[in-house]
Amino acid sequence: MRIKLILFTIALLLIAGCSRNLQGQAIQFQSGSTQQQNPQFGDECASNADCPTGQACVDSVCGTFQEASQQVTLSSCTTNADCGEQVCINGACGKIETINYQLQACTAACKIKRVVIATSDDETYDFVPGKGSYTAAGALEWRIVAAPNHCVGQAKVPVLVTRRQYGKVLNEEYVTLVEDVPSKVLKHPSVTTLAFTLTADFIDEECS
Repeated sequence: MRIKLILFTIALLLIAGCSRNLQGQAIQFQSGSTQQQNPQFGDECASNADCPTGQACVDSVCGTFQEASQQVTLSSCTTNADCGEQVCINGACGKIETINYQLQACTAACKIKRVVIATSDDETYDFVPGKGSYTAAGALEWRIVAAPNHCVGQAKVPVLVTRRQYGKVLNEEYVTLVEDVPSKVLKHPSVTTLAFTLTADFIDEECS
């Protein structure tokens, strides 16, 4: 009788030990699964096509980037010199790379191929990014610069405006153009009669 009691007790202890081991394994597996479903960083990417549905490629990383709606108010400026490591864009300090931060809502990513620019002194130019011209005998220069990807039909064309005097750069700033909307009036401290504007009559975009 004692032998049966001892065997019964040993069996109960073995069953209890196995149960604790299985519970520990189940908890460990569940914890690992949670970490896989909630990664800290998105996948690297070159375009929206590299990202899962509902995400976009911004700064080479896939994600929803909800923090874009919580951006800090930008400092005001008149020239690039007012912005330290950033540049002056439409009167506010920022970066050209982030002018299209709303890209996370896009169904396709587009880039600017060429722009037809009309100026207030009745000139028209068909330029690709990197090209530009001048007015007031070179006192004010402008040049289209490469822009980050944008949503379909929402292109912003960044233009670098340079003011010179006797060939020396006085200051620089950026303005962005949207189709059919004139830029702000561009002036020069030494050419008081200058009131120059740029208008993007047509923006040719390529989307993927």
